[in-house]
Amino acid sequence: MTLPAWAQGRGWQNIVLADKLKNSMIPLQLKGDTMNGLADKKTLELYPIDYPFETLVARINADKPKLLLNPDFQRKYKWDKQGWERASRFIESCLMRIPLPSCYFAEDKEGRHIVIDGVQRLTTIVRFLKDEFALEGLTTFKELEGKKFSQIGDYKSELEATTIRCIVLRKENPQSLIREIFSRLNQGAVSLSDQEIRHALYPGKFDDLLKKLAAKNEIKNFGKGPHSKSEKDSLEAEEQVLRYFAFSEDMDKYGDRFSRFLDDFMSSKQGIDDAEIEFLENAFT
Repeated sequence: MTLPAWAQGRGWQNIVLADKLKNSMIPLQLKGDTMNGLADKKTLELYPIDYPFETLVARINADKPKLLLNPDFQRKYKWDKQGWERASRFIESCLMRIPLPSCYFAEDKEGRHIVIDGVQRLTTIVRFLKDEFALEGLTTFKELEGKKFSQIGDYKSELEATTIRCIVLRKENPQSLIREIFSRLNQGAVSLSDQEIRHALYPGKFDDLLKKLAAKNEIKNFGKGPHSKSEKDSLEAEEQVLRYFAFSEDMDKYGDRFSRFLDDFMSSKQGIDDAEIEFLENAFT
């Protein structure tokens, strides 16, 4: 196989699958630098903007979205558990004009905004405006009990015009600093793994390729016991694939912070074209 120009001199070899796994199997618990080692720059470049709900939904639902609610995190939507009361109370708070907590976005290289905090609130807004649930458990706007967005009359325009403060982290910020902010903002009841954070911060074709290659049974089942948890295993498998690519191509950039090494490599692969994706897939398989 002839290497393309971008791959020449960058460590690529004809490696069989067993060697890939053997050479990339750094212990999974090597995550000690997750909350340490910020870049020399310790303050953020950011700007605030107040978005009406109608604009937010349009940016999320556009053919080429300008605001990205990462699909992995949408699947982890929590506010529909045991009914829609929590989501309904949020909508009711909006109608009551109670000040809402800010959402945080990270600007990517293409100028799009990736949601790093506020997924539950934004997903609730999108789902309600799409008529996906009826309001329940209301205490103030009781006349709206049992109604969907299309049924709330004049309140529709009021809700669409409701604004929420959004803080945008500029793309000029060091990736390590943005990742640190993401970790701190998401220190909730369910902590996120390093790979989950990478999915949120670096979506795109390369991220999709990691998931596709990790889904192969020979990778997913490598070193796993019979009672492994499937979601955790899939994330670990994706990180193993990422490690293979990172060490194959950028071994000389590996320093004393393993997580940052993987973060930087994944960031560098955002926006790669279909030809490079095809090469990477063929090199792995």
